[in-house]
Amino acid sequence: MLEPNPYSRLTVQEVLEHPWIQNAHKVSNVSLGENVRTRIKQFSLMNKFKKRVLRVVADNLSGDLIDDIKEMFDMMDTDKNGNLTFDELKDGLHKMGHAVPESDVHMLMDAADFDGNGMLNCEEFVTMSVHLRRISSDEHLAQAFEYFDKNKSGYIEFEELQEALVEDGLAPNSNQDIQDIMFDVDLDKFISSLVFKTQGPPISESCLVWECQTASVEKLLYGFKEMLTSTLVEKVLMRYKQLGRKRTLEFFSWAGAQLGFRFDDSVVEYMADFLGRRKLFDDMKGLLLTLTAHKGKVSCRTVSICIRFLGRQGRVKEALCLFQEMEFEFNCKPDNLVYNNMLYVLCKREADNELIDVALKIFRKIDSPDTYTYSNILVGLCKFGRFDDALQVFGEMGTAGLVPTRSALNSLIGELCVLSSKCGSVEKVRVSNLRRQVTILVPNVSCTTDAVQPATRVFWMGHDMGMLPSSFVITLLISELSRLGHIQEAVGVLKAIEERKRTCAFECYSIVLRKLCDHRMVDEARSLFKRMLSKNLKPKLVVYNSLICALIRVARLDDAIKVFNIMQKNRCLPDNVTYTALIHGHCGARNWEAAYDLISEMLGLGWTPHFHTYTYVDRLLKEKGLFDLCIKLERRLDMQVLKRHCKDGRIDAAYEKLRSMLELGIQPPAHVTDAFVCAFQKAGKHNVALDLLKKMDYQMSRDEKLHSA
Repeated sequence: MLEPNPYSRLTVQEVLEHPWIQNAHKVSNVSLGENVRTRIKQFSLMNKFKKRVLRVVADNLSGDLIDDIKEMFDMMDTDKNGNLTFDELKDGLHKMGHAVPESDVHMLMDAADFDGNGMLNCEEFVTMSVHLRRISSDEHLAQAFEYFDKNKSGYIEFEELQEALVEDGLAPNSNQDIQDIMFDVDLDKFISSLVFKTQGPPISESCLVWECQTASVEKLLYGFKEMLTSTLVEKVLMRYKQLGRKRTLEFFSWAGAQLGFRFDDSVVEYMADFLGRRKLFDDMKGLLLTLTAHKGKVSCRTVSICIRFLGRQGRVKEALCLFQEMEFEFNCKPDNLVYNNMLYVLCKREADNELIDVALKIFRKIDSPDTYTYSNILVGLCKFGRFDDALQVFGEMGTAGLVPTRSALNSLIGELCVLSSKCGSVEKVRVSNLRRQVTILVPNVSCTTDAVQPATRVFWMGHDMGMLPSSFVITLLISELSRLGHIQEAVGVLKAIEERKRTCAFECYSIVLRKLCDHRMVDEARSLFKRMLSKNLKPKLVVYNSLICALIRVARLDDAIKVFNIMQKNRCLPDNVTYTALIHGHCGARNWEAAYDLISEMLGLGWTPHFHTYTYVDRLLKEKGLFDLCIKLERRLDMQVLKRHCKDGRIDAAYEKLRSMLELGIQPPAHVTDAFVCAFQKAGKHNVALDLLKKMDYQMSRDEKLHSA
């Protein structure tokens, strides 16, 4: 293969039939690669003229280049009929070492099949190869231009293009296809004339060989006035990335002067959006005035685009002025799109309380409000605390059979819940009209406690319409209902959302269960707990603790033990609260063994029981005459307290505790003394700990001698 002499070098077929290649492992499917795929897509999107140019370029390639490509084609054409089928193309690529996926082979086949017969002839194969290898040059393009320019006029005329394309299957009377091709070419030339200038003979113009220039638009586009249409202007504007901002604006001004600023609506809307995105608000207003001065048409969509961009930048008053002037100045009656954008600006983007009245007046002028109209005004009314008006508008919306947006529903329910939560709360108020400013606490008595009831009604109305608020708002509503004691309503809301809002159902179950337990509604709590488990929702530790504590309070120890067993089965680790509740329950039932086992397990986990819990168990043990267990429990508790003092760095308390234990004859184990020494060593009082431990060793040795005597 590396032989310099082409006559001695192995051919492609000989290389592929070599034993090394034949015995090699099969290559896994590898994609053509993004670059090749992109070029194939570019080729398939080319207009017919560009494809025809590539075919002419292929016909004029040098012998070596064309021979290599044709040799590849002949190798793939196994049946030697002059056409490549899909299977032949795929197998040929495989023989060349490219196991290309079928999807990529289909893409290659569809792009190169110019005549649409489902096969590739040699000419189509060569044309695709020219595009993929990018082997065309200015010389090749010049030859292609001469091929089309039959009368040597320096231009490719309509009849010449038609004659050349007839060979490719287009009928002589296919004028529309020819016109489409001419338009694509003219558009490319038009864009290039704005960005570049021609150099050399007319052939360079068609071959798109250009240099940067700074000439005026009027001079550049002097010869294009006759072909200027609104459709062409829009297509040029959409190529603004090629032109740049300055050239785009210059071109639009020039095109407007040529057409008298009588554009289609889509052109004006595109230009308004172009100016708004670049914050050219003065130019945007000038666009509308210029169109009106030349008796051009200003559509409602154009005005709504301007209002939206002005509102985004906080220029609300300018947007409002534009809205108020549009009917008599621009002869454009506002439609729902304009109304919705104006209400959006006034209600969502502006924080001025005075403008909500303006928004409400605008809303009342609308003949047929739609969903977004109602939703925008609802958000604004809730934002500024106009809940009576908001509820009235929401009722009108339901009567009209319209469903609010989720943001409007969230705003209305959420703000009503926040209003309800503030009732009776104490807030800080800054008093500044005194000689010395002070802050005082003032109870909030101005709100009504019934704010949660309208929120619940709005929720059910939205539920009936098929719209639920967000998880956060649902949790807020259930929390407020539970806080105010409306447990049944909270349970009803919970059951309504548990299937459709599983993300918040878990948190809502926890909230309602805890409130049921606080109100000692244990039967309802157990029922809801079972329902929660049936939905495969694992309760949190706080839910288990709340239910266990509630059952213990009503002396239902067996049910509390069942909940505790479920807790362990679900691998939820108990904490101090869990053990304390169960210990009190067993002590109340006089089950000293279970109470003693639980408090021992609690101490083994390193938790210190509350003094009342320890006293409760100690008293029960003494009643049963189990004084040895009382002493043992007391010593374990002392050890635990000593370890806690050492861990928390309370060395004085630890010293006194150990000294009192030694005076009572209690000898701590080695792990406790090690913790004691370590704590004192960290505090820089290592000698103090050693002195106390020496006394302990002396006392231990004396006790041993007395015992032996």
